[in-house]
Amino acid sequence: MDQAEVVRRAIEAVSEICTRQSVEVDEGNQGDPYAERMREAWKQINVPDYPAGMIPWLDRECARLYMELTESLPAQMQRQWEARVPIEQFQQTINQWLEAHQAAVAMYRQRAQ
Repeated sequence: MDQAEVVRRAIEAVSEICTRQSVEVDEGNQGDPYAERMREAWKQINVPDYPAGMIPWLDRECARLYMELTESLPAQMQRQWEARVPIEQFQQTINQWLEAHQAAVAMYRQRAQ
């Protein structure tokens, strides 16, 4: 599997959470709070200086963190969203995902020093 395919799969794992869930707008023009939380998290990760090559490197160098970022935490967020768990619990999982991502970025950038 080439690098582009690995990155594509990682991005799909997360973006699927947003696209598989319906983001219905109620009469008060308020969006789905789960979708709003995911959009905000996605904005924090999808930045112009995203470290190219990080996901394949992470798969090779830290498989546990790779699995957290691309499989286990996205799957947990999906299950929580579908179950409509309390929004605070959902946000905690999003925070774990963001923290794992921050750790991965730090590790990846440090390796070059």
